[in-house]
Amino acid sequence: MLKITTAKEIRDCEQNSDGWYVLPDGRHIQLGDDASIGNGAHIGDGARIGSSARIGNDARIGDDASIGNYASIGNDARIGNYASIGNYASIGNDASIGNYASIGDNASIGNDARIGNGARIGNDACIGNFARIGDDARIGNNARIGNRAIIVPSAKIEKSPIYIQGCRYWIGYCGEVGHIRSGCENHPIEWWAENVERCAEENEYTEIEQKEYRFHVESVISWMKLYGFDK
Repeated sequence: MLKITTAKEIRDCEQNSDGWYVLPDGRHIQLGDDASIGNGAHIGDGARIGSSARIGNDARIGDDASIGNYASIGNDARIGNYASIGNYASIGNDASIGNYASIGDNASIGNDARIGNGARIGNDACIGNFARIGDDARIGNNARIGNRAIIVPSAKIEKSPIYIQGCRYWIGYCGEVGHIRSGCENHPIEWWAENVERCAEENEYTEIEQKEYRFHVESVISWMKLYGFDK
């Protein structure tokens, strides 16, 4: 069973010579000045909470995780074991950060976003609400990933990828070279060029909506060719 931990409970414990608070259950936790921990939150063994960091209600911080100074962890968020959250970073409500993942300084992770195990999010990057970043993916500094976007495992994205929100689903580049994704449809460029209208029709898009997505596919293909992601 998870053990509930408040900032007061931690600070009421004795510190060892290395500056760790030693809790009665044996956990060792570092807690910076003016850090706060919400109701029902759990802090794992070996976790480090920086100065003025804010841990939301019912959040869970994994074993050996590190939360930077002035970072904000939303309500019901989950931070995995050995994960690292940078200074001034913001993690949204119900978001999940995987084991060994790293979130850079000033980065923003949206509500209900999922960051996979071992993923790396760069400084000042922004990950939208409900986005999914695969295991071991790399998102560069200042990159922007839109709401509900999906980035495949082990992808390396150094700049904001093209992402178009059409009248129905989004469509864009998700880190898999030569492929375009829209919702659950993930296919090579050639497939989209040949089948976009048929795919849209099968999903009950109107004729004008089919034409719209033809324009979107052509825009995504052009962008991918420009940056060398087409093959």
